[in-house]
Amino acid sequence: MDYQKIAGDILFGGDVLDNAARGEFIEALTFDALLRHDVALGQMRWHHIGKGWGPWDLQRGTAAAGDRVRFQVKTKASKQLWTPEKPWQEYDLGHRTYKVVPKYFFRDFDQTVIGECEVHGYRADYFLLAWHENGPQSDPNTYAYFIVPVTDLHPTLAGPVKKIHINAVKARKGHSFAELPRAMNDAADAFLAGMRTPCET
Repeated sequence: MDYQKIAGDILFGGDVLDNAARGEFIEALTFDALLRHDVALGQMRWHHIGKGWGPWDLQRGTAAAGDRVRFQVKTKASKQLWTPEKPWQEYDLGHRTYKVVPKYFFRDFDQTVIGECEVHGYRADYFLLAWHENGPQSDPNTYAYFIVPVTDLHPTLAGPVKKIHINAVKARKGHSFAELPRAMNDAADAFLAGMRTPCET
C-alpha cells in the first residue's frame, strides 16, 4: 500500500487546501522545481530548510561558502476551507522583535550550511509570496508568485513592516510556476552581486 500517495491525495489533492497544507505544498513543489533546474545545469545549490517553525524555508548556497541566500515562503488564497465572508488578504511577514530560534533548527541542520540566524528581524533575504485566485489549489500552475526582497520593506515611523496586503504584492512583477526557478536564481544572483543589506530592517 502506498501510504505516501494516500496521505498526499488527502492533504494536497483537493480543489481547496488547508492553509497549513497549502504552504507545505508550494514549498515542496518549488524546491523540487529548483532541484530539477539545478540538475539540468549540472549543479546542486538549493537546500530545503523549512521544517516546523524554522526561520526560513529554501536556501541557495551555504554559509560556509559565503553564498547563502534565504527565501521564506508564504501563501494566501481567495478561497478558504471555511469560506469566510472577507478572506485574509494580508501576508504575515513574521518580523520578530525578539524570538529565540527553535533548538531543533540547529540540531537538525548542518551549521556549515545554514550558518547564523538573527534573533530579530525578518530572518530571510527574500519572501516568496504565492497567491491563488482561481482553479484547483492542488495545481501549482494556478498560483501567481512574487519575489520580494526584505530590503524593499523599509521601516516606517510606526516600526517595521509586519504585514503586506495582496494589492501591494500584485503591483509587483509576478511569475508563473514555470518561470520560478529562473526568477529565484536571478534574485539570488542579484543579492550576491551586491544588493545584500542587513535583513534586520
